[in-house]
Amino acid sequence: MLRESTDWVLGTEYWALGTLLVTESFVAMAKAPIDFFLDDVVRLRKQHPCGSFDWTVVRLGADIGLKCHGCGRRVLLPRRVLEKRVKTFLSRGPAYEAAMAAIEAHQQESDHPEDQSLEVVSA
Repeated sequence: MLRESTDWVLGTEYWALGTLLVTESFVAMAKAPIDFFLDDVVRLRKQHPCGSFDWTVVRLGADIGLKCHGCGRRVLLPRRVLEKRVKTFLSRGPAYEAAMAAIEAHQQESDHPEDQSLEVVSA
């Protein structure tokens, strides 16, 4: 059973599920995972020892392969660690464009349900 309540002393909202309390800030921390594609160019928060901040995605999986733009060094980072270190995307790879086109086509298809007519059979 999920109850919503307000704690006036602390001024934060929380939801009680049994004995587990979930604060609003905890819910905000649960973000959707970032989609990475081959040939994405990302800028990380920390500088590589060679001085570069920019990396290219060269491998996908549980570990993401990156190639430094400064020295060409290749490293593997767990997906979760990379999601925390990414500051911004400088450019997206060609697979990103294809994925966005597929998503847009699917949304347009679902926006027009009258095109997908159902036959009504009377008995």
